[in-house]
Amino acid sequence: MQQFLLTLKNEKTRLYTRLSWIIIVINILFFSYLAVVAATKQERLGFIAAIILMGSCFLLKNYVRHSRHAFGLSPFFFLVMLGWIQAAYYWLAGINLVFLLLSLSALRPLTLSFSGASIENLSIFSRKIKWMELNNCLVKDGLLTIDFKNNKLIQQELDTRKGISRQDQHGPSSETYVSNEQEFNDFCRQQLNQ
Repeated sequence: MQQFLLTLKNEKTRLYTRLSWIIIVINILFFSYLAVVAATKQERLGFIAAIILMGSCFLLKNYVRHSRHAFGLSPFFFLVMLGWIQAAYYWLAGINLVFLLLSLSALRPLTLSFSGASIENLSIFSRKIKWMELNNCLVKDGLLTIDFKNNKLIQQELDTRKGISRQDQHGPSSETYVSNEQEFNDFCRQQLNQ
């Protein structure tokens, strides 16, 4: 069974990343303030340790940013949560957990799966679209267009780094190929004509 995977461009990735960094920096500023005004030496050392760990994590992130070991913002949020937990500010750790979950959901790749049965949005809130609901579906110059029979139209740019990939499943194993727009459009036309 043939299946195509298309990764859509997330236009707001840069904005979400900046907002996440702002939240992390605000937490570091609070840690710095509390390290100065903390009542006990143990609390002071805990906040200083959290700041040092975050600084080390930042240096490591910059060191491996162009390698296959690059990582996102999750370790920073975990360190912030650990810092608040060690200081017994559990509610602030919970708030940062919510920010982490929002950041992960906003920065996830937007992937659509096109199979013979339906089109499926591979995300937290998965939605299936049957082929019989569509008038047309095609990719032209890196722009995906889905035209519904109820006059709804979806147009979204593809992530050029990922391209269109095709999976052919023969038994328990599957093989992935990089595909072109014409091959994908032929597949969609074939599904729409059935």
